[in-house]
Amino acid sequence: PDIRIPQIVYPQRIRMNSTGDLFVLDGKQHRILRLSPAGEYKGTVEAEGIPGKATSWVPKSFAIDAQDNLYILDVISSRVLILSPDGKFQKQIGYPQSEGFFSDGAADAQGTIFLLNSVTATIYSAAQNNGAFSLFVKGLKEYVSFPTALAVDRKHIYVLDQNGSGVVLLARDGTFQGRKLKMGWKEGELRYPSDICTNDKGELFIADRGN
Repeated sequence: PDIRIPQIVYPQRIRMNSTGDLFVLDGKQHRILRLSPAGEYKGTVEAEGIPGKATSWVPKSFAIDAQDNLYILDVISSRVLILSPDGKFQKQIGYPQSEGFFSDGAADAQGTIFLLNSVTATIYSAAQNNGAFSLFVKGLKEYVSFPTALAVDRKHIYVLDQNGSGVVLLARDGTFQGRKLKMGWKEGELRYPSDICTNDKGELFIADRGN
């Protein structure tokens, strides 16, 4: 059955942690809400202990790594906030100065962060102990129309092409590995998909708006 939560107005991103709790980004309320595996509302994610003056934040997207740390793309201060599983501030990494906007992010089991710029079709990355992002992949416009979401596992980086209704596969070094799925109305086809994620079993999940 469908799970309907009155506290959620406009869900845009959903992720699951290792205990099965669901985290939902509400695009209108600009907050991340937490649900139990059964869909019970457990409150909102609050960032505790952010240093300096820029303590306010507005999430554009977010990711959860294998240790349940949260990586939040903050559009106010153009940074990624890294929080512990209980919401305590751990670290922040500013966006690359040459890039003003990122649509989505992903984090692998080692804590490497990937950021996707939909307009330029480029991906930046920062290792766990690195304090800055560097260019990881450029030139994706050869393979995608308008990429909007990222997912990553041990073997691949998955780039969701919203306007092209498909998924581009990249190797972990960023090299192009192929393209999957196509636009259509039939089973296994996509029509303007909006989000993508993976689980620890290697399964891929896609939120498709048109089907």
